[in-house]
Amino acid sequence: MPFVRHADVHHWTRRARTILTERFGHARFRVHQLRVLGPLLAGRNVLAVLPTGAGKSLCYQVPALLATGSRSSSLP
Repeated sequence: MPFVRHADVHHWTRRARTILTERFGHARFRVHQLRVLGPLLAGRNVLAVLPTGAGKSLCYQVPALLATGSRSSSLP
């Protein structure tokens, strides 16, 4: 999995952390979530295989909320 570049993180981190805190009640992202969200929000395709309970759903929901403020996302 590619590393998240600092420029990619800076662009969306503030808004994403606000969504994470206000909508989901979490203080911070887990490292593997950042490694998925960075490339995903930079427009790249991402395949994330994570165990149950690792926070995969936030990797779908946060980008949807960043795109418009509210949107439906379908979880596999």
